[in-house]
Amino acid sequence: MAVVAGGLVALALVVRPSVGSVPDVAGRPGERIELDGPAAAATVDPTPVLATTGGSLSSTEVSIAGRYESAAPQRVLDSRRQAGGTLIPDRPVSLPLADRIPADAIAVVLNVTVVGAATPGYVTVWPGGTRPEVSTVNADHAGQVVANLATVPVADGGVQLVASMSTDLVVDLVGWYRLAEPRFVSAGRFVPISPRRAVDTRSGAPLGPGATMEIDVGSAGVPATASAAVLNVTVTDASGPGYWTAWPGGSRPDTSSVNVEVAGQTIANEVFVGLPSDGASSIEVFASSGGHLLVDVVGYFTGPADLPSTAGLFVPTTPYRLLDTRATGRVEGDRWLPVGASTHVEALVANLTMTDAAGPGWVSAWSGEGDWPGVSSVNTSASGQTIANHAVLPANVGRSKLRVEGATHLLVDVVGYFTDATVATYPTADQVPGADGPAPDAAQPSSVAPYVLMGARSDLLPIRWNPCVPIDVLVNEGPGTQPGSRAVLDEVLAEAS
Repeated sequence: MAVVAGGLVALALVVRPSVGSVPDVAGRPGERIELDGPAAAATVDPTPVLATTGGSLSSTEVSIAGRYESAAPQRVLDSRRQAGGTLIPDRPVSLPLADRIPADAIAVVLNVTVVGAATPGYVTVWPGGTRPEVSTVNADHAGQVVANLATVPVADGGVQLVASMSTDLVVDLVGWYRLAEPRFVSAGRFVPISPRRAVDTRSGAPLGPGATMEIDVGSAGVPATASAAVLNVTVTDASGPGYWTAWPGGSRPDTSSVNVEVAGQTIANEVFVGLPSDGASSIEVFASSGGHLLVDVVGYFTGPADLPSTAGLFVPTTPYRLLDTRATGRVEGDRWLPVGASTHVEALVANLTMTDAAGPGWVSAWSGEGDWPGVSSVNTSASGQTIANHAVLPANVGRSKLRVEGATHLLVDVVGYFTDATVATYPTADQVPGADGPAPDAAQPSSVAPYVLMGARSDLLPIRWNPCVPIDVLVNEGPGTQPGSRAVLDEVLAEAS
């Protein structure tokens, strides 16, 4: 116990739960943990586990983390409009972004479109340095137009691009992650939800060419306080070539979200869409060509009115290939995907690629908790196809669940992850009111500021931690301490130990 100037007491407590106190949620899906009485025999989960290729999230330390900010979608590269702009195979190109992004941006979110590929191939976008053995967007035939979202760490104010084939590229900037320091923040934290379908026009008429549709993402779990929504936008039974654009509303930007090549095609792309600051939870989708539209919500980013936390911050990693089934055979059905150490990981940020598909099909990714949500993450429409989609893969005790419809090879390239609520954070002087910090916020009732025990307030989210790992608990006490807080704290610790 240490006494800080001004009478502030900081108690560093290590909570070590006993085996008998481990809650049921600590078990893997398919296992059962009895809290009282003799342990029951564990049920065996029959779902096969995929053998990963290499690389993992093994670090338990978070060295850098970012909070997301949406940008008005803007085109930052169109090689078709530059003399000699077509990319030459295997020749890296620098894309400077310093004048487009904040100085403290640690990563950017881009929509990368291959236009008129000369041959089949792929494009890789990375921060610089040694080129990683991963792909960002794939073309499986000459002349193809195909897009994919990409989350890319930033180095020296920009990113690098390289194509394995001759092609034009169009790149749209949709947002960035700013350094979260301190890490206890309100806005820009990712919150995963079990994927929910916000719209499916197949029950009615398709959108016609030039049509715009307003979609209420709030009906699929996005709260009014959210600053952005994370969606999987799928076009199916397209009436012809064209593009589709998702945006917050107002003037439509000169950018695209999904590109369609031929009539009848089914194609998806993950989309980050900023939401209006007035609490409206709707977006708009424009179709230059017609077709049916499916929009699935997979999560959202918090806004400034949300409670502060360390959960949902983005941690970039050196891109690496987690899975490649081409050496072991196509997969089909349900599979668990190990994502590495479960410490600090709420969800993986990855590129999910189907290749050498046996025929039309899809892959769906979710946490594995509960029933399959009935949505897809990436789709193939023909045999032999190679197609990728940016995907946020929720982690459940260190793994995600995939459902594969139609045999296919799978590649998973990881670019980062979102933190869970176990990320350690310690208040700094500007966060702890009192003698060494600012005065309490006048807008808060004096009874709850500056010192509150989070477990004693019903309006705050519950504290979560890994019950099998010791944690440090920092308790600040001072003149504003609520009466009875110590007794409540003792009770909470007694229940946890």
